[in-house]
Amino acid sequence: MEKFYLDSYISREIKKKPGSLFSFETLCKLINLEFQQEWEEDNKDIQRMLSIQKNAIIGFNKEVIFFKSKIKYFVKKHNAGGTEFPKWYKNLEEAIYHENWGLAGIAEWFSKEYSESSSCKVIGDRIYFQEKGKMVLKPQKIRQERREQLVRAFLLLTPEERLDKDFHELYTLDGTRITVFRGTQ
Repeated sequence: MEKFYLDSYISREIKKKPGSLFSFETLCKLINLEFQQEWEEDNKDIQRMLSIQKNAIIGFNKEVIFFKSKIKYFVKKHNAGGTEFPKWYKNLEEAIYHENWGLAGIAEWFSKEYSESSSCKVIGDRIYFQEKGKMVLKPQKIRQERREQLVRAFLLLTPEERLDKDFHELYTLDGTRITVFRGTQ
């Protein structure tokens, strides 16, 4: 495997994007790499780090706070606080957390704005929220790889559920149900 040098990567990205240090997607990847690199360097306690990551993905508050504080540190370290992020997130740290480890574009459904919505569905890469009795397609998308990661994480809470099903009814820690259809249409 080829060695990865973070400083070289950052230099290349800065040259690609004059006027802004990083695109949001690049910053998400960079911070994910920062976490991985830190864990590899500190591999003496890899099981503990995997446990923290698993609990953060599921949504345990203590671990989510840990991730967001590390994200905030990495954003500051790279002077990336001005990076534009998708409008459905409250702030940059939340956006990076949800894109890499949290609920991705589904996170908006848990905001006050959608507190009256009784349904969230993911069909392929599309996300729908129920609004005024109808399912409404949202602008955010979820990549297949990220969708699979989300399904696997929530299945940790319901081990009797099989991973190979065409759809899943996933439950968050507070009992909220999210329906995920694997179809691509």
